Amino acid sequence: MHTFDLSLQDPTGKNWKTAIYRYMGDPAAAEQILRIQTFASHKIHQVGFTRYSATVTKATTKNVQIRACVDVSAMDVVNADGESELKPGGAKRFYRDFSVTWYTAKKGGWLLNDITTPDPTQPC
Repeated sequence: MHTFDLSLQDPTGKNWKTAIYRYMGDPAAAEQILRIQTFASHKIHQVGFTRYSATVTKATTKNVQIRACVDVSAMDVVNADGESELKPGGAKRFYRDFSVTWYTAKKGGWLLNDITTPDPTQPC
C-alpha cells in the first residue's frame, strides 16, 4: 500500500509499472496504473499518506482476505497550484476489502490482486 501512496505522490516521477507489478497482480495493478495515469494527465498528486488498520477475515493456502479501515484524514489530492481536488464532506475513514493471492510462478508468490470498497461506503 505504501507503493500506492508513493505512486500518487509523484505520478510523473518514474515509470511505476514495475514497482506496481512487483507487489500487485491484476485487476488491482491495472487499476492503479490507470489511476497514476489519470493523476498525471490531470496534473494532480497526493500529499500525505493513507493509514490502514487491517484484519484478516479469511485465509486459505492460496488466498488471504483482508478488511481494512482506510484512514485518509492525513492526506489530500492537490492540483499544480496546491488547491485541494477532494470533494468536501467525503468520508475520511471507510472500509475496503483486499484479496492477496499466492502465485506459484511469481518469486515471492503473494500479490495483492483485488481491492473493493463497499457501495455505499461503510464508515469505520
